[in-house]
Amino acid sequence: MHWERHPCFNESSRHRYGRVHLPVAPRCNIQCNYCNRDFDCAHESRPGVCSKIMEPAEAPEYVEALLARFPQLAVVGIAGPGDPFANPEETLKTLSLIHGAFPDLLLCVATNGLNLAPYVGELVNLGVSHVTITINTINPSVGQRLYAWVRKGKQTLNGYEAAAYLLQEQLSSIPLLKRANILVKVNTVLVPGINEHEVGILAQHLASLGVDIMNILPLYPVKGTPFARLEPPSSEMVQKARERAGTYLPQMYHCTRCRADAAGFLDQDLNVFQEKKKERGEKASGKTFSPGVRQKDNPVVLQEKNIAGAPQTGDARYRIAVATYEGLLVNQHLGEANRVQVYRLESEGWVQEDERCLPPRGGGDARWSGVAEILGDCDELWVAGIGENPRRILEKTGLVVRILEGFIHQVLEKYRPGESLEYYEVHRPHRCGEFCGGSGTGCG
Repeated sequence: MHWERHPCFNESSRHRYGRVHLPVAPRCNIQCNYCNRDFDCAHESRPGVCSKIMEPAEAPEYVEALLARFPQLAVVGIAGPGDPFANPEETLKTLSLIHGAFPDLLLCVATNGLNLAPYVGELVNLGVSHVTITINTINPSVGQRLYAWVRKGKQTLNGYEAAAYLLQEQLSSIPLLKRANILVKVNTVLVPGINEHEVGILAQHLASLGVDIMNILPLYPVKGTPFARLEPPSSEMVQKARERAGTYLPQMYHCTRCRADAAGFLDQDLNVFQEKKKERGEKASGKTFSPGVRQKDNPVVLQEKNIAGAPQTGDARYRIAVATYEGLLVNQHLGEANRVQVYRLESEGWVQEDERCLPPRGGGDARWSGVAEILGDCDELWVAGIGENPRRILEKTGLVVRILEGFIHQVLEKYRPGESLEYYEVHRPHRCGEFCGGSGTGCG
């Protein structure tokens, strides 16, 4: 049943096997009062957010690239940023492509359970072995306080009717999954004053249906939601809820609230993973880097063809620094970046020159002056977001700053210095703190 290789279902696997979430499902069929989905989020670590929506056709290439730099990858999941079964075509297409290309990887989906039942047979055929359903209550009177609306076909339900319909959909899908030998985990968001007293009853009922494991998640208040001002449950409240539920079901204690585009170990994203390898002096992605030290003799060729007019020698060669979480996408806000990757233009194409550490957060203008010095030989900086003040400081040194999104190698393959990148550029109004993890009081 593959318990041993899924880090979410088996805590002992969390440091041996990793997972990746493919953000191919943007639409959702319910509105939870604690959820605010964001498809252009480069900083938050919670469900419902991702840096960009991925097309199903992009998924195999992405997974292949991840496997090359992270061979511990064992699980490919779809967890939003909406719901997989509000996007059934994209979900099933992605699962089919991944199962065909990587038959040894485990497949899983995380869903609210609405519209799940009709697709259980197809999930089995596609090799899905694990399903997580978020069920917060077995009482519609409680549920109507947790959900703003629920879709039933083209109809939008509210209140008690919405909660009752959702619960019916959720509970009816579990026996179908279990008859298909699919492992089932239930996530439950613990909301003080709303569902804290019925967790034990919920766990008892779920156990009777054959659920394998339960994960009680403390409420994480999110700006822009009806529950934004609620206090999260105390650690004591969470512990008591888990103890009550643990009478009936095994409990998950190691959840890290994964993003819809999370990749790597549960508590160690790919940036940290790469950093640990570098600290040990091991190779990562075909290169060995020491933090903050140039390695110019071991590049990775991204494109095998000549480039007319490319500079050939010395410091005149064109360089681009990229802020990236995992080394594959332009997806990190500069304020969140502790390192950047630097690519250099050679006659054979773009090559990755090195990875450079940036000054730590804090320090105000001095931090950005330090960044400017570290990137002094770079011509451009590509980021998913940047504050007005650091942009002003960096551009004053002659650095061209671009806000982009996309696969790094795809953008580079199509780019020559001086050409337009309009297709990949992101244009958004700037409000401090909106696209980074800051406090809204300015970058520093």
